[in-house]
Amino acid sequence: MQLSIVTSQGQPLLLGREVGAGGEGSVFALPRLPGRVAKLYHRRPAPAKQAKLRFMSAVADATLLRYAAWPQQTLHASPGGPVVGFLMQEIAGRDSIHAVYSPLDRRETRPKAAWDFLLHVARNAAAAFAALHARGHVVGDVNQGNLVVGDDSTVMLIDCDSFQVDAAGTLHLCEVGVSHFTPPELQAVTSFDDVVRNANHDNFGLALLIFHLLLGGRHPFSGVPLQAGVGDSLEADIRAFRYAYAADAARRGLAPPPGAIPTSLLPPTMQQMFRCAFTQRGAEGLRPTATQWTQALDDLRDHLVRCPATALHVYPDHLARCPWCALEQRGVVYFIDGDGFRGIDLARAWAQVEAVRAPPPIAPVHAARQRLRPAPLPASVRPPGAVRRYRLLVVLMVIVLVALEPRGWPLALMAGVLAWQLAASLADEPRRRERARRHAAWLSAQHDYERLLAAIRQEAGPEGFAARRMQLARLRDDCRRLRDEETQARADERGAGPQRPRSAARRACFAARRGPREAALARGALELQRFSAAAPARVAARRAQLEAAARRVAQAQCDLAALG
Repeated sequence: MQLSIVTSQGQPLLLGREVGAGGEGSVFALPRLPGRVAKLYHRRPAPAKQAKLRFMSAVADATLLRYAAWPQQTLHASPGGPVVGFLMQEIAGRDSIHAVYSPLDRRETRPKAAWDFLLHVARNAAAAFAALHARGHVVGDVNQGNLVVGDDSTVMLIDCDSFQVDAAGTLHLCEVGVSHFTPPELQAVTSFDDVVRNANHDNFGLALLIFHLLLGGRHPFSGVPLQAGVGDSLEADIRAFRYAYAADAARRGLAPPPGAIPTSLLPPTMQQMFRCAFTQRGAEGLRPTATQWTQALDDLRDHLVRCPATALHVYPDHLARCPWCALEQRGVVYFIDGDGFRGIDLARAWAQVEAVRAPPPIAPVHAARQRLRPAPLPASVRPPGAVRRYRLLVVLMVIVLVALEPRGWPLALMAGVLAWQLAASLADEPRRRERARRHAAWLSAQHDYERLLAAIRQEAGPEGFAARRMQLARLRDDCRRLRDEETQARADERGAGPQRPRSAARRACFAARRGPREAALARGALELQRFSAAAPARVAARRAQLEAAARRVAQAQCDLAALG
């Protein structure tokens, strides 16, 4: 890479260090031109791209330069030579817009930023798009990577050389795109090389960025699937207009995810703007324009109130109470002030848990045995009367033998004993095997019945209720422990002196650990109420199954008793 280049006006520039690089080119500092940088391409641009850059630098005006890192002059290896790059404003001290709307990133980089800051960023993003659209150009590849935000909420568009530019009737297309920001009507496009985009396509991406900023970084087409085949692919859900926050979201197949900021945070007119942007009307060319978004967001900025609990809780004045406090009572945290995450009222939440009544006990079911008939005995099992008759016959034979031959009574007696034992063994062995089989069948039926009864008691009885309340008790203890740890951590930071200011990252870490636990505890009483309310129906649904299991036990007992 050569060390010096010239501008389109012939001004030589000395290149400094490389401050950035991408697949297309590198950006270099200009020591003798502070506030400006040079982007040089790795390969000489095609003639059409050179013409595009010449046009862009020729039409640069104050408004474009305010909102975009727009080419200001083309750069050349020698005066009058091919375009090898362009001169643009230096982008310093700014973050990707993703780092602003992501709650976790924002807690780290801008812990004092409240919702009104995000609102200002959204307004400035819309103004940037409006300035571009007013001149006949479109971004094309709208995504979270081509907007950067300053500490003063100002927004700059970057990577402007990839925009679709109307050069006095000659269109220079944007040939790239990010699928998660591509509107539904373009989701089937596999290559943007020949696709002419318009401002309405941009307006989908703009609405999505504003949605991200105002509603906690959520994607409007991401949520809880309500139908089969929904939620498998974000691109497919965008293409099918599955806006999770629409009034008819159930029909579309998606519901907002747990802990999401409800769109009721916004005025009804702005809710309607989002519905228009993300549903079929928008694809027909009716999405709100960047200018309309700018006006609506400016109007909303004039109707904000601040919660007395914390300066970071700013919200529209059409709401009767602070939505951020309401979310925190559910353990969902978006803004953390200097005192950290306040969370829910643990004592109140646990009192509500204890106030819920357990469902009634589930009594065992016993089948009536009077109506049961034992299973027939196998042919090899002789009834007890047959054995007795055989033994009686043995006794009679011994008596007859002794009467006929009195002196042979010892042999007759010995033969009688053997015959007696043989009769017992021939009858008892099949009976013993059958008794063992029937006893095993009874034990199996009894085990199945007891296991089923225990499962039903866990699903709908006081046993299951107690297990769930025990889980909530463990959650309560975890919440108390984490609060104690956070209190000790804050005390340690204060004791460290002014050289160790309180860490926003540590507060965010505690909020991330406490939030889900306290949210679960806050829902605990309601979940227990639902458990108790649903218990009778669950028991009724399992009653037939339990009665059938009890009948099998009774039948097995009856079969076993038949053997005496």
